[in-house]
Amino acid sequence: MLSKANFRPYQAHLYTEALHKKRLGILVGVGGGKTGIALSLMGDLIREMEVGRVLVVSTVAIVTSVWPSQAQEWEATAGMKVELLRDPPTAALRKQVEAQWGKRRKTLEPKWALEYEADRHGEDHRDVFISAKALAWKKHWLQKLRSRWFRDTATNSDALIHLINAELFADLCKEMTEAEWPYDAVVFDESTLFANGQSKRFEAYKPFAHIPSRVLLLSGSMFSRGVEAVWSQVWLLDGGARLGTTLTAFRQRYADPHPYLTGVWTYREGVEDEIKQAIADICVAVDPSAFLDIKADVRADVPVSLPSAVQRKVDKLRAECLLQLDHAVIEAANAAVLINKLRQMCNGFAYTDDEGNWEEVHTAKIDRLVELVAEINAPVIVLYEYKADLQRIKAALPQAVVFNKSRAMVDMWNDGRIPVLLINPMSASHGLNLQHGGHHMIWFAPTWSLELTEQAEGRIGKERQAQSGLNRAAFYYRLVTDDGTEQQVINRLLSRTDVRDAFTNHLLLNMEDV
Repeated sequence: MLSKANFRPYQAHLYTEALHKKRLGILVGVGGGKTGIALSLMGDLIREMEVGRVLVVSTVAIVTSVWPSQAQEWEATAGMKVELLRDPPTAALRKQVEAQWGKRRKTLEPKWALEYEADRHGEDHRDVFISAKALAWKKHWLQKLRSRWFRDTATNSDALIHLINAELFADLCKEMTEAEWPYDAVVFDESTLFANGQSKRFEAYKPFAHIPSRVLLLSGSMFSRGVEAVWSQVWLLDGGARLGTTLTAFRQRYADPHPYLTGVWTYREGVEDEIKQAIADICVAVDPSAFLDIKADVRADVPVSLPSAVQRKVDKLRAECLLQLDHAVIEAANAAVLINKLRQMCNGFAYTDDEGNWEEVHTAKIDRLVELVAEINAPVIVLYEYKADLQRIKAALPQAVVFNKSRAMVDMWNDGRIPVLLINPMSASHGLNLQHGGHHMIWFAPTWSLELTEQAEGRIGKERQAQSGLNRAAFYYRLVTDDGTEQQVINRLLSRTDVRDAFTNHLLLNMEDV
């Protein structure tokens, strides 16, 4: 059983900060023990009766695999009931709607027929009109039942800690009124889920943001999406008091409008320093590697040479935005589509339509992946982006298992029962503890997202290895073709790393402070 006695010095410091500050952003790198801090704090606050019920918002993988198990491992929350809020049982609710329709149909259809006759002009479409009214009635009642289900589940449950994924969180908020809101504390586990201040989940939460007496924001990559994404995440803590109550106010404060293009803003030089100073009292950043005896990561770009015939096709596509393959023609309508098609070609295939059909172009990267897995000769995670690549990798590595987000599969991996685990970083990058099962990870291709890169690598990263007492480095391999397309992606990642570091360095907690 884990307790605050197991905290490292920086964790104890962060716990104290969060205890004394009602709203705080804890910005700790992957494997820094954020979940343990949050569970200990919320458990203590519940026992002291400062808060009655806690809502944790995160990704599907985290709320289903990480928080339920961690809650039972930490002394402060062990024995407390933790409930996962799931999507309403739509099939069962539809049956209730049909049952109600069966009772009301004889009354409603004649009423609608009279409405139609009163407004009818020209041809008789009574049946179509009545069918449309019936469909609208059923949709209305289904929505009402969903709302009632959300309210009843959230308010009548005897669980003290509720877990919900970010997508469903938006639905929960939409079905609640301020008077019905049952949560005294909200934990946003990975605040970048709210990096888009115009997203449905962010907008849905705004009416309730002032209600919780405690808000804890956890992130290992808050600044990875650039300057503008910081605004909405900090807003969750202070309602805009520090950076502006609206995105427009934020832009007007820190950016200059483009002289000719409406809606285009350029952030002023040195804006990072201004923002850092503005949020320094409400956000604390920690680099766990400064406090732990950690072996350095080992990184290697594995070069892949494209066959000359394929390179000519890539060059032709880049120059003309049009390419004839063996069985289809691919066309790039704009620069974004073009770079995406070029990346597909580098991987060895190209999508030929909008239905997901694809044509293989070469196997150079697949062949190198197979060789690399054999060379590593140890459990390894392979990260892929495209579904076509997943199909090709599975065919080349029949021993590979596709990650399904379940806790059972996490346990299988950590027990050493999976030799090759295939993961799409979009679906499994945050919060998972995969360090016990291995310390080798292969990127089939570099990705644009710094956040996904750092979070995915953090699943087996040096911090998690050290935390688990595993005296070993984490090894990261990246398959990179030699035509320059993927280097363009890597350069973009490096530029975003510079922005992230500019923010984080100012907020970092020094060893002397703890």
